Amino acid sequence: MYEIAPELKERPIFFMKFSKEKWTLESLRKGNLYMNTIGYFKKLEEETKKRGMGDKDEGALVLNQLDISLYDYETGNLFLKGFAGRSQIRFEEDCEKHAFCMCYLDFYNLEIIEEGSNYIKTKTSFSDEQKKEFKNNFGEHVLIYSCGDFIENVRRTFEKENIQWAASKVRYTDFSINYKDRIESYTNGGNDKYFWKDSFFKNQKEYRIIVTNKDSNEPLIINIGDMTRYSHLTTADELFNRGFCVEMHFDPEKDLTKID
Repeated sequence: MYEIAPELKERPIFFMKFSKEKWTLESLRKGNLYMNTIGYFKKLEEETKKRGMGDKDEGALVLNQLDISLYDYETGNLFLKGFAGRSQIRFEEDCEKHAFCMCYLDFYNLEIIEEGSNYIKTKTSFSDEQKKEFKNNFGEHVLIYSCGDFIENVRRTFEKENIQWAASKVRYTDFSINYKDRIESYTNGGNDKYFWKDSFFKNQKEYRIIVTNKDSNEPLIINIGDMTRYSHLTTADELFNRGFCVEMHFDPEKDLTKID
């Protein structure tokens, strides 16, 4: 027996951008990336008291159950010692980084309806929790677009305009636990720190692009070229209730794993 190789199952197939306003997705379809700051999403939860699109931990290293000692910088004398149940470490410049956030569809959102020697036909499938979260937090309109075409347009445009960037799926973990790899993402000084979120958000299946050299407190708008050819604008109800079919072709020698 054979099955799809694990690395292919994890790979995004399509991106999805949800919105309460149809016109914002029509603008995106024309290639306009509207990028809010990391700080915007932090303030959004703080101001609305709603956790979903907003996240008060955005861009921060969250640590729990810490023994804290404070020392005088010049003398080295200890002047305060105590316990912190939960704390955040955040750099101000990180709040000024710009993010474009979207959901991704991978193999785990697909139900196989037909199989061949070098292809499979599938239909989209979403959990009840995902349906509720997408509609309640992000809106009833959705733009679905090709991962490969989109990322290539971003790469070409950003290279032309000397924009430095990082892109990845978000990694979800329990922020109440001080996992070593999450802490090292912050202490190593790279871009990995922008791609961690608490497990509370895991149903969102987020993929994000971070611009790292255009810091400001204002939104950033970049046009990457028209996306009409490789996108489809629809409603969340149509996506969730009717779904759509995805046919994938593969190389049996490279893309399949043998099961003994």
